[in-house]
This record gives sequence, structure tokens and C-alpha cells, in this order.
Amino acid sequence: MTCSQTIRLASVVIFGTFLSGCGKTPSECEDVGCDLGSANSPAINFFVANTGSRSHSISVIDDSTRSVISTIKVGGQPHGSAPAAAGDRVYVTLEDVPEVVTIDTRSLEILWRAQIGPNLDPQMPDTRLNEPSLALGDRFLYAPDVAGQRQVIVDTSRGEMVGQIAMIDPEDGTRMSAPHNTYASSDGRWIFATSIFSKKIAKIDAETRQIVRVYPLAGQPRPAALLDDSSKIYVQYSQLHGFVELDLSSGRETARIVWPESRESPDSFTKCHGIGVSPNQKQLWAASNIDGAVYAYSLPTLELVGSIVVGDMPNWVAFTPDSRFVYVTTQEDEVSNGNVTVIDTTSLSIVSTIEVGHKPKRIHMVVVRP
Repeated sequence: MTCSQTIRLASVVIFGTFLSGCGKTPSECEDVGCDLGSANSPAINFFVANTGSRSHSISVIDDSTRSVISTIKVGGQPHGSAPAAAGDRVYVTLEDVPEVVTIDTRSLEILWRAQIGPNLDPQMPDTRLNEPSLALGDRFLYAPDVAGQRQVIVDTSRGEMVGQIAMIDPEDGTRMSAPHNTYASSDGRWIFATSIFSKKIAKIDAETRQIVRVYPLAGQPRPAALLDDSSKIYVQYSQLHGFVELDLSSGRETARIVWPESRESPDSFTKCHGIGVSPNQKQLWAASNIDGAVYAYSLPTLELVGSIVVGDMPNWVAFTPDSRFVYVTTQEDEVSNGNVTVIDTTSLSIVSTIEVGHKPKRIHMVVVRP
């Protein structure tokens, strides 16, 4: 029986999650070679959020041809997305309108739009959704509201908002400002939610909907990458040209990688944006706004493997299930269409450049079963 006949999941969201019904780990599957080329094999697609005003769309890239097979107009400035483990749906958050859009990955059509209700706190009336994650067997979507300083909870079976969590530090009662990205543990039980201006990460129990721990940080957290065992998280800071390793048991920073600064960042707010762990947990890739490059490190040693220039303002990374290729968005504002660069993680060479929409940012991989 080939690996492709029994693949149950493929969804990589920065930190990369990959499960296989054939009983092999990602590294074992990589060693023996998964048969992803037969007629009955799942398709590997990448969903790219084009955030620029000229697009407001999702570009869908077919990995087998490395070409855009569909452009889905979602409106409202798509920010982030969360692919379902089954590979049948992708949930997209919008910034300009309070909605979560659900896309069928087979038909590439919009299934429904979940309207996000007003904040229960009248002092926080605005809603601006950012990067979401799925929890508890993908039953609930946790979406950070960066303006409303809350986590919005959407029931994916009902297609509607069913709750919210105020981002308040239980230790001191202070509000955690600008919740930006969420990262779910591999079992879907825990949500790790970043707070930019408060310089914290909150750990949320997805079952009780309570903040159970808060990690103070030495900088403003931007993208992060969580290991499959939730032992460590790798975090980029707004004004750090590099990233840090945070031990989630002790809460201590256990490593810090700093790159030289050859110029000012083209984005005055952040020097780096985009980081991910490969599905086989052997590599970490991180993007630099200053260098227009991505850097590859071996895990767990964080030994530098190499770097490759991809273009201005790299923003997000996503891997193929076998960890062989990494897709990187570049989101320069001045150009009409941005690019996705495909890199061979073994040879550190560019194998393809794909034109997508205006200002592509977050990109996520989905394995779509026939």
C-alpha cells in the first residue's frame, strides 16, 4: 500500500502539521517516497491571500504544475486562513469586513460566510480579524481580532460565531493589545495567541475557553512557528532582525538568532515577517524584509544551512508534505502582482516563480483528496 492511498491529512500553517494514515512519520515517508502522482492521489494545493487593494482574492496554486488554477474573489482584504485537517475546506479571515469566508477546496467555491458579531465590550467596538487556527478536531475556529482585542470563536459545523474571549492577562488583569496570530497545538487542544503591543503570548484552553498561561516576551511578536510536540515556539519580533526560540515549559528564551542589517527595513514596522518549521521537523525557514531573503536552519541545533534571495518583502512560508519544497510569498506594494517563489529545501535552489495577485502575504498548503 502506498503512502498516497492512505494519507489522511495535510495542512501546513507556518509551523507545519502532517499526519499520515499509512503509519509513517513525515521523515519516513520522505525516505521511502510517497506516491503522489497517481490518478487517485490527493492534489497538493497552496492557498495564497492577496491582500492588496487591486486583488482582495485567494490565488490557488497547483503544486504539480506550479501554476495558478483559480483566483477566488473574497473581498474585504483577506488576512489569514486555516485549512481543515480533512483537506476539504479553507477558512479565510477578512480585515475590512467582519467575516470568515469558507472555501470548498474541491469546487473552489465559497460555501458560506460567517458574520462576526459586535464586541461584548462596548469600549472595543471595532473588528479586524487576523491569522486564525482550528481547534478541537477542527470544530472551532479561533480568530484574533486585532482591533477588538479578543479571540472570536466560530463553530465550523454551524457556520456562525458562538463566542469570544477577551484578551486579558489573568495574572495582572491588563488587556493584551493587538492580538495578531494564533497557533494550534497538533492535538487541537491549545491555542497560542500572540499580542503585539503587550509583548506576550497567551496559551488558551480550547475546551474551557480560558487563558491558562501568559508568556512575557522581549519584543513584539509577529509570525511564529510551533513544534509538533509544543515544546518550543520560534518567534519573530517587530524590531529584531532574526528570531528567538522560546521554551514553552520554562517560558525562557533558549536561543536567539540575529542577522546583520545591511539597510533599513522597507517595512518600518517590522524587520522580519515569515517563519515556518518543515513537516518532518528537521528544518526551520525564516524570512528577512531587510535582505529580501529566507534563511534555512537545521533543527534542533539551529545550525545555519543556507540562505536564498527571493525578492522584496517576503512574508510567509509553507511546505510540501514531504518537506522537499518551500513556497515563499513576496508582497511588494508597488507591483501589480506579487510572486510566490518555490525553493528546493535540499539544494537551496529556486525551482519556480509563480505570479499571483497584489500583495500576497499568508500562504497555506492543503492536500485535497479526490
